[in-house]
Order: sequence, then structure tokens, then C-alpha cells
Amino acid sequence: MQAASWKLPNNQLRYDQACYLVAHNAFTYRPKWLYAQQDRDIKAQLAHGIRGFMLDVHADGSTLKLCHGDKNKACDFPYSLQKIGSFDTLKDTLILIKKWLESNKQEVVTLLLEDYVDSRNLLIQTIDSVPGLSKILLTLTDWNPAQHSYNWPTLAWMQKNNKRLVIFTDKSETKYTPHIWHWVIESGYSSWDMNKVNSERSESKRYSTRPRGLYLLNWFGIASNEISCAINNTESKIMMLIKKGMQKGLANKQFPNFIALDFVNIGGGMDVVNNINKTALL
Repeated sequence: MQAASWKLPNNQLRYDQACYLVAHNAFTYRPKWLYAQQDRDIKAQLAHGIRGFMLDVHADGSTLKLCHGDKNKACDFPYSLQKIGSFDTLKDTLILIKKWLESNKQEVVTLLLEDYVDSRNLLIQTIDSVPGLSKILLTLTDWNPAQHSYNWPTLAWMQKNNKRLVIFTDKSETKYTPHIWHWVIESGYSSWDMNKVNSERSESKRYSTRPRGLYLLNWFGIASNEISCAINNTESKIMMLIKKGMQKGLANKQFPNFIALDFVNIGGGMDVVNNINKTALL
């Protein structure tokens, strides 16, 4: 069965009212990665309608690379055996996404960085090294939700002002990258334990006294594959997960803004996202 196509949400929705499908470990794709969690590269993921990307960022000297493993080791042996050829770099990925956004003027993309980079200046320098990228980034200087009753801008405002790329980090924030848990309620992650997914992740829970209007639902496991995702990524199972979270009061009983999956093109994730966006203003 062919997966549903992405439908642009009503641009009168605020960023914190819209829902997006997110590729967990988007950079670990086939055929490049032997242990892959996606079956197509990021360019093809964009074409499929994926608008959120989880990226693990590590420093290898002065270059930021997308690697999977322990801090200070992920770019080296034996982790380097996980893939064929060189690691993708954050800079090249940002160039790709910027070019795609320039050709798709109504779209909004979100990056969620699992950030292992100690030097905040190196992250800033990498973003600055992509000509024009900072101009399309939505930063807290452009729009600080705390100054707008903790509401984010409408998609129409983001389109009009060409602020259509949002980059969150789980490390200390920079002028370009807000700290994710200051603004996002993040669930635990699992591909089998719904109770864990319907509880707030411990790192996120530390900021529970802050008003936060965004909600990230993680429905992926440690060792996913196409077969397990065909079982877990069904529309009915994802909706069951969301409804159980609402019953428990997770994220103020709201629908998720980001639904993160392995092998996002498999199953009914896009149907769930489209249906949430279709009814968001009703």
C-alpha cells in the first residue's frame, strides 16, 4: 500500500498548532548505512513529505558530522563501520535543506539536533558557513514565544517573512538554535512500550514548570527495521498511542506537533499528520 502524500496545512495555523512527520536518525539511511533507520536519503525524505529531521551532530576536528555513537568516538572506528563511505556533514545537509526550501516557498522544516558539540561557536560557524542560511532561520530574536503568550507565529507569518527553518538543540542554546526542552515537551521513546511513550522524557521533564506549547511524540525503538515498522507505524496504532497520551494528560492533552518514526515512509504516519492538520482549526 502506497503511503499517503503530505498536504500543506492551513497557513492560518500557528507553528505550534501544526503537525509534522519526523524522521528519527534521518541521516542513517539505506544504502549508505548498514544499520539504517530510514530507507531513503534526506533529499528523498523531503520529497516524501518529511518536514522534521532528527540529526546526531558530532565534532570531528573543526567539521561537524552526522554520526551515531558515543560522544568523542562516534566518528571513529568501530562506529565508522556502520556505513559505507564518509559520514555526511551538517554543512552539506544544511545546504541541501536550504536549496530545497528555496524551491518550496510555502514549506517549513524543523531540525532536532542531538547535539554532542561542546563548542557553541563551532555550531554557529557551521551555520554561518552556508550563505544565506541565517536569513531563513526562525530564531528567538525573530519571534520569542514568551513575548506572545507562549504562542509561536502562524505559518503565514513564517512564509511571509521567509523564516521557515527551525533548528532546536538539546545542548545550550545559541543565537540560531533554541534549547529544545525550553519550548518542546518530549515523550519517552519506544516501539513497544506505550506507557513509556506516553510519559515525558526525563530530560524534558526537568523543564516542566516552563510553559511549552510544542509536543514531540517519539514512536521508535533501539533496533527497528522495515518489518517492525510495518507493524508499529500503522495509522490505528499511532492514533491509539496519541489517545492514550491524552487520557494520561501528557502535553496538556494536545495533539503532537512532531511525530518521530523510523522508516517514516512505511505505514500510516502521514495519514495521522494530515488528519491532525485538517481538523486543527475546527
